[in-house]
Amino acid sequence: MNNTMKLQNLINEVESKKLILPDFQRKFVWNQEDMCGLFASILCQMPFGSILTLESSDNEFSCKKFGAKPREFKEDANSGSQVEYLIDGQQRLTSLFAGFTTYYYSTFKECPKKIAASQLLDMYFLKIPAETNAEDKDLFNARVLSFDGNWDNEGSSYFSSEEVKRMIDSQKVSRIIKERKNDIFDLDSKADLDAICTYCCNNTDGFYRIPLQFVLYNKGKVFQIFNKILNKIAISFSDDTENSEEQRLEWVTNVKKYLSRCLDELQLDRISVKNSDKTRAIDIYSNLNKGGVALNVFDLIMAKVGRVSRENFYDTLVGYIQKDYAYPENLKNCNLLQNTIPQNYHATKNAEVINSKDDITAEYINNFLNILSLFIAKRKGEAFNIDLIKQNRILDLDALEIVEYSEKICEAMDRAFFFFQTRCGVRKLSDINYKAEFTVVAYFFTDEKLFADIRVHNIFEYWYWVSLFAYMYPSNQNVGILNEIPYFEKYFSDFSDSTIFTRLDEWATRVMKFPHYSDKDTLTMVKSRDTETAPAAAMTKYICQFYMAKGYKDFFNEKTINYLYTDSLEIHHLLPLGSDPDLKVGESTKKLRKDKYNPYNSPLNMLFVTKTSNGEISDWSYSRYIQDDRIRKVLNTVGCISGLSSDVSIEDFLSTRYDLFESAILERIGKLRDSLK
Repeated sequence: MNNTMKLQNLINEVESKKLILPDFQRKFVWNQEDMCGLFASILCQMPFGSILTLESSDNEFSCKKFGAKPREFKEDANSGSQVEYLIDGQQRLTSLFAGFTTYYYSTFKECPKKIAASQLLDMYFLKIPAETNAEDKDLFNARVLSFDGNWDNEGSSYFSSEEVKRMIDSQKVSRIIKERKNDIFDLDSKADLDAICTYCCNNTDGFYRIPLQFVLYNKGKVFQIFNKILNKIAISFSDDTENSEEQRLEWVTNVKKYLSRCLDELQLDRISVKNSDKTRAIDIYSNLNKGGVALNVFDLIMAKVGRVSRENFYDTLVGYIQKDYAYPENLKNCNLLQNTIPQNYHATKNAEVINSKDDITAEYINNFLNILSLFIAKRKGEAFNIDLIKQNRILDLDALEIVEYSEKICEAMDRAFFFFQTRCGVRKLSDINYKAEFTVVAYFFTDEKLFADIRVHNIFEYWYWVSLFAYMYPSNQNVGILNEIPYFEKYFSDFSDSTIFTRLDEWATRVMKFPHYSDKDTLTMVKSRDTETAPAAAMTKYICQFYMAKGYKDFFNEKTINYLYTDSLEIHHLLPLGSDPDLKVGESTKKLRKDKYNPYNSPLNMLFVTKTSNGEISDWSYSRYIQDDRIRKVLNTVGCISGLSSDVSIEDFLSTRYDLFESAILERIGKLRDSLK
């Protein structure tokens, strides 16, 4: 639905609570350059763009005042009335109100600290070069008091948006009105308005200023002071001729008409979506904002929960994520663990799912919502269905149930991190190639008894390694992985149903043997250049994770590299190019990384090492590298040729490491399978 709207109509809809802003976690992020760019385009009568609204009459979302910080200034819709929730356009409308209205000065008069950004309370001006300023372009022809602002000739522009943008500036209210302690000015105060008039009309820097926020006023004190400012500017350019007063009045009138027309007819495309089709609103938003921060299901969920939660639910969720959860002693002392678990271990904190600004990562949120939907459906007796994690199903979740079960889901996710870190050498959620496997594990770990059962951990680890090295899910991975849930449910019901083993054991026979993926010819790259095929890039991560699960020492210190190592790690070529003994390792690897068919880039030639070690080795010669006892000692623990020397070819090195790795992974999955008999 296309509309040419007046700004005043938008303001009326906001003030009458017909157009309201859901209290998403989305912040106001535009800076002054972004805002002034918008103001300039409006003053050039360019299209404003689109806004996306969601029609509703059920008050299902928590809302906030335009311009308010998230969760700081609630707005209640008129009960039972038809409203439009603004889904896309927050940045533009919030900026628009700041640049061309005094809305925020009245709305935040009693609580200025709740404003989303300080620049929303600034005053914005259109600069007019003073009579003493001959350098800057006089866009409004003030020097000769001749301006008609008529752009109707074949749609041509009178001036460009870049020119106008250079003529827009801002100032803090507290710097204009010296006695002000905050940046709210009193619209009814003659003293405040006089101070603004003085600021605009004083030629202190070669410019006069027209306050853009006063343009829409057509009565009252603000209207009077706006006229006074324009007239004083015009007088400064007047002479004593007979026609000067007439010229002055005509210039003032035409400037006012021009500015008013720019705001009266915003070329605004308004797209309205029915409440029953929320997922379509998300799709439309994504298409309108490619490359930007995508609107997602979580935004709508948070706004929905805000209607029923007394507490700030986002902060509550952060609290659940950061909580120290307990782990059963039998899990920490399991004989199949390959690393000791420290007393102060906290799995989710190690996973770094919250950044320094307390923002939860999108990967965590997506898994949280999927697990929540699966869990609630199970509690209601619904059989598993892949549709349970679709957007429309998640959007229909009951707000009270979301509040009630969120802590349980966060705890289940913490338990899943415990499993992937202690068993699979995974440090962060982003390190898991198949995120749906995390969803499956956490879904079952909502059951405390299953989490405490060693058998559950053993079968999940068995499944994990088999899935990676037998290529269980070559396509449509999420669907294939989630469809394993019914098989696991049958087994976990009494640990007697063997259906899951029929599937897993068959795939286990393909571990390190799947053609063109994990077989020896593929990973050793003996035919890569001839066939123009290279191993899957993810295989490097899988092999490195396997050794991370076991743990090994860094090259030059006693630090153990495993899931507990928190600093950054880098991929290191175990066998550098050895044809030139004087070639530095760092020089050789730069060349190698560009050639995906070169066997030196095989996943079998890679290992995670500390950034410090990688940096130090890069300056070594190859001969020094292979003779260092510390390096030899480490390589012997991660499946490499014993007694590395300059005579070792890359072919022999990769062949041996493949054999040793295959033996190690088969031994591991064999132990896990034996424990389940």
